[in-house]
Amino acid sequence: MEKLTELIASEIKKQYKSVRKFALHMNIPQTTLFSILKNGIGGTAYETVVKICNELNIELVTHASAIKMDDNTLSILQKYNF
Repeated sequence: MEKLTELIASEIKKQYKSVRKFALHMNIPQTTLFSILKNGIGGTAYETVVKICNELNIELVTHASAIKMDDNTLSILQKYNF
């Protein structure tokens, strides 16, 4: 399972206790959420992923929120790059 999918699953359990409650709250079909959690977000509409992440307070990096790549940032990334 990819990292973002794992994070989404973890936050749903932590914040809403069940996928069903989260689906009802978000007005997203339960089957869509189950599919995302089972198969990953790869085939999911971008707008749906953003909506889910925003609700769960998962920050996405986009062109609007670019990361400044200075020597300190590169050093940190090199330490945690697998």
